[in-house]
Amino acid sequence: MAKTQDIKTFSKDETVEVTLLLRNRDGTVITSAATVAVDLVISKDGTSDAVYEFDTTPQIILADAPTGQWNVTLEPADVVNLKEGAEYRYDVWSTGSGGTPRLHQITGVLQLQKSTPPS
Repeated sequence: MAKTQDIKTFSKDETVEVTLLLRNRDGTVITSAATVAVDLVISKDGTSDAVYEFDTTPQIILADAPTGQWNVTLEPADVVNLKEGAEYRYDVWSTGSGGTPRLHQITGVLQLQKSTPPS
């Protein structure tokens, strides 16, 4: 079962940076980007088609293998179609090599706060 973590502290013109601790089904940390694919899917409500889907660098990287720390970085250009103040659902999935079934790691609400950037 996926853990829940909401992301609501970023503004539209700001880089979204989130650290995730990802684990295998047996509870061990995911220590290799070569053997596990990590996908981030953003949708309107979790049942509709993806608004965005990221599955590789530079958006998703393994930052610290011994602890299973993965970093997700979304630049403003990556989420240009998200509306300020609207809530979106995001899901993080991992899939191992060799046909390992997908594992739903994290789910939550992604919301970009309304803001007025400097001119």
